[in-house]
Amino acid sequence: MLLVIGMWIAPDCRSQSKLNTVSLTCADSLGKSTQVSIGLFSALTGSQQPIAEMTPQGTTPVTSSFPLKSPQFAFLRFGDELHTLYIRPGEQLSIHLDLTQKQTTLAFTGQGAEANSYLAETYLIQRQFEKVFFSLPLPAAFQRLDSLDKALLLFDQTYAQRSRITPNVLTLLRKQGQIRILSLKLNILLSRYGGGQDTTVVTPMVQIIKQVPFDPTLLAARSLDYFNSLYSYLKVRMMLDLSANFTKEEITANRPRLPLITDELIKKWPLTPTFTQYIRANNLIQWIGQQGITPATTDILTAYRKEYPQSVYLVELQKSYDKWLVLKVGQKAPDFTGTTLDGERISLSNLKGKVVYVDVWATWCQPCLSEFPSAKQLQQAFLPTDQVVFLYVSIDSNQADWKKLVRTDKVPSGYHINIFDQKQDDQFHKSYVISGVPRYILIDKQGNIVNPDAPKPSSKDIEKAIRVLLQ
Repeated sequence: MLLVIGMWIAPDCRSQSKLNTVSLTCADSLGKSTQVSIGLFSALTGSQQPIAEMTPQGTTPVTSSFPLKSPQFAFLRFGDELHTLYIRPGEQLSIHLDLTQKQTTLAFTGQGAEANSYLAETYLIQRQFEKVFFSLPLPAAFQRLDSLDKALLLFDQTYAQRSRITPNVLTLLRKQGQIRILSLKLNILLSRYGGGQDTTVVTPMVQIIKQVPFDPTLLAARSLDYFNSLYSYLKVRMMLDLSANFTKEEITANRPRLPLITDELIKKWPLTPTFTQYIRANNLIQWIGQQGITPATTDILTAYRKEYPQSVYLVELQKSYDKWLVLKVGQKAPDFTGTTLDGERISLSNLKGKVVYVDVWATWCQPCLSEFPSAKQLQQAFLPTDQVVFLYVSIDSNQADWKKLVRTDKVPSGYHINIFDQKQDDQFHKSYVISGVPRYILIDKQGNIVNPDAPKPSSKDIEKAIRVLLQ
């Protein structure tokens, strides 16, 4: 299969943007169709935001248009593959996507071809090295990353000699390659840290976050790897600051105020105004994602809007905040249905009349599993009453793994369900803004939200909160 994408830009007189028009054709003797998406990365969450989606079939061109205001990194997605593009308003770019071989290749012609050819070739180099990073022992993983860094440097030197790429674009692409290595190192370390499971990686994490550059050109170019690196910086730096100022018990006790506490800490960091604005927005959106609409997140969003009324991050912050409106305290909890081990269908609405403590978990989530002993103790605290229901909602896609674990004594008793239906699972994630596990939700006897981000079983606060609802 050979796909040919033609991109050209015409001025949009209604705004400062220029209209990019993408034309996609497909030459395939089997007549298969392949959905191709082009899009941008959100600045705060790194989520993919498609701006052009096409499903070519045969040789008939498929076109799509979208406005673009400034040069930036973008993505080209088809199937399981995600490629990085660099697009600029006013360029005419043609992309040739060849799927006839085992390994997909991209070829570019027209304006911007040099930059995107550079990215395509670095992608192929990275694929040779990146497949086993997370499974290797840490020294071997970092050694492999150093080898990747050397391979990219060698490619860069030869490409610069044979290409007509402009110096400023080449500098940006070099920075992108360097930040990719840095981002991978941080991801490896954070995955092994696992919320405190492996503290031996703390020292190298501290050393590496010092290498994160605060570069306005990378920020403006909306590099996903740069967004990820800044998020890692925020996560590690905040972990260090909180540990230096509070005990674990104080952090747990002050959880409702943590958005305010962390926002004040960031204000003291030696950052430029541009990056203070970005890091504060990133911190806030993480707390909105975890806690939803609370007095703390509401106060910070209000203050942020007053301090940065023209901030480009306000739209994304408000959108994230608005997702939680259906989960405000006192609102009716969105209904959902799952399947038990025995194939019985149970809905949240079936449990109305009882206090429901929802535990959203997965078999592969170590923090979820580590809470199960405390969950058992919590259940014991409410025996023999039948007015409290403990509902365990698994998000596992592997039914066999879920069923095997639930049948062991490692898992607390109660109602165990899994939402196997993909459509219902997507709706559950959307309705309850599930961005990660574990997640706990407290619902009263009337079926209304009490806390969309309830304390975990090991917290002293959850038993008190449930007993209040039984009065």
